[in-house]
Amino acid sequence: MIETDVLVVGTGLAGLRAAIEARRYGVDVLLVDKMEPGRVSNTAISGGGFKHFHHRQPSDTARRYVTFNDHFKHMVEYGDFLPNQKLAEILTLEANPRVVELEEFSAEIDAHTPGPKRGGQRVTLPMTEYVKEHGVHILRDTFLTDLVRAGDAVAGAVGFNVFGGDFIVVKSKSTVLATGGAGEIYSRNNTAVNVVGDGYEMAYNAGASLVDMEMVMPDAILLAEPGLHWGVHIGGSPFRMRGVLRNAAGEPFETKYLEEHNLVGPEATFSLDDPWPVRYDVHPYDVREHRARAMVLEVREGRGDKGAVLMDFTKVPREEWTRDQLSRGTLQLLRGFPIDERPVHVLPGMICTLGGIRIDENGGSDVPGLYAAGEVTGGVHGAGRLGGNALSDCIVFGARAGRSAAIRAKSIKMPDIDPAQVDEKRGRVREISRREPSEEGDVEAVTAEFKSLMWEHVGVVRSGQDLEAALAGIDRIRRENLPHLYVRNPRELMRALELVKMVSVGEMIARPALMREDSRTCHYRIDHPERDNRNWLKNILLRREDGKMRLWTEPVVVTRIQPPED
Repeated sequence: MIETDVLVVGTGLAGLRAAIEARRYGVDVLLVDKMEPGRVSNTAISGGGFKHFHHRQPSDTARRYVTFNDHFKHMVEYGDFLPNQKLAEILTLEANPRVVELEEFSAEIDAHTPGPKRGGQRVTLPMTEYVKEHGVHILRDTFLTDLVRAGDAVAGAVGFNVFGGDFIVVKSKSTVLATGGAGEIYSRNNTAVNVVGDGYEMAYNAGASLVDMEMVMPDAILLAEPGLHWGVHIGGSPFRMRGVLRNAAGEPFETKYLEEHNLVGPEATFSLDDPWPVRYDVHPYDVREHRARAMVLEVREGRGDKGAVLMDFTKVPREEWTRDQLSRGTLQLLRGFPIDERPVHVLPGMICTLGGIRIDENGGSDVPGLYAAGEVTGGVHGAGRLGGNALSDCIVFGARAGRSAAIRAKSIKMPDIDPAQVDEKRGRVREISRREPSEEGDVEAVTAEFKSLMWEHVGVVRSGQDLEAALAGIDRIRRENLPHLYVRNPRELMRALELVKMVSVGEMIARPALMREDSRTCHYRIDHPERDNRNWLKNILLRREDGKMRLWTEPVVVTRIQPPED
């Protein structure tokens, strides 16, 4: 058994920042990751850009935040008035000093715009070295499967080494979950491979409340070209390069959808006949979810081509593709595809989950001893997250959660864990390892089936019928497949237990999505296409009670900006 004052799970930016802050208070800190620390997380594969209210470029007309008030207002409006305004205020007020502070950790940052491919590792790798140098213990290749409790408080976690299979028990005074979101539960996504929602399931089983789980945000331009790496994100280049989205008939369609929602700024003077109908810098808001929705609706309504839409770069001069690193990188991802001769197939994918563990202003959950930070939390962004706010969220609430966890750890004795609780969780893990192979228990096949189910029925465009079908499919997989999952080694055991957690998280997303009968930013119900503040200006919460999932609603926390009455 390992003992530590503060246990931090996850080595993305939120986990690293929490570990640093906790260590500053002089407590023992253990940082655990199921893969290589600092290299496999949504932070690591991000562009590495931060949103805060200073140092904006004058030319960045669509995303310029001159003051804290600008940033806060835009954040609340883009979240469609669902953000907890206490948390939004904290993020916008503290982002700037936290970004400046990153220099102390030798992180390379770009405060204006996202950096080049793998830019996020320029933040996470130096910070990983920093935590090592300052006495934080790191346990890698360790999959923590369950939280353990002492009375009503979380008192650590259990898991196993993903290569050797050794069962591991960590006892702690405070635990910080920084495990990221759940983009990997969808067949089309732009997230790290380990972002499967395990933190949601761990917190849920420990009795914590989760909020806004129906809010899953899409990213518009992922490859769907036969013969190319299906699902690869091709970055901001399509619109900076003035590519044109077309349907199977060759018609440009994006402007029509944006105009319907008044999302084209006053500088836009183009028409549907313009060969480049969309300029990325003339929209008053981030429009990626509207762009993704337009693409999916074209396919859904029979105007797609091979299940996708077409991105047309044929009018773009070839030399434009070699003028900077981002353009050259996009060209490399296309792997010789003749972009100057014919359009490439594209389709959206999910990029982040906006819901998660409900936290207070200090990163505390409603279970004593359990804290959280980063994408695993909910309530900060509401129904839409501004570009660049993800990493700002991680450093602001990572620091707050780490500090709160350390203060608690300094004030209490090491808890006692009931050995029977540990034995029960160890037995559940071992039971999967002893099963015989079967067709219905093939982990990879069942995972692929589940991810397709989520994409088809709980994706960018939803309906009550779709969501009912998803819940029925989830129930069937839970009954017919999960009891038969089999593995041959510890690495496969991790994949099997990840699947169990993914199925649970799928239900956490689908049930509130069915309950919410209106549309807000990234949550679009085709059978309830309008925002309904009269009936749905509220957050949906869920919690495990008596072995079942209970859902309820609460009023949105409002401090400064009153939502409209529509």
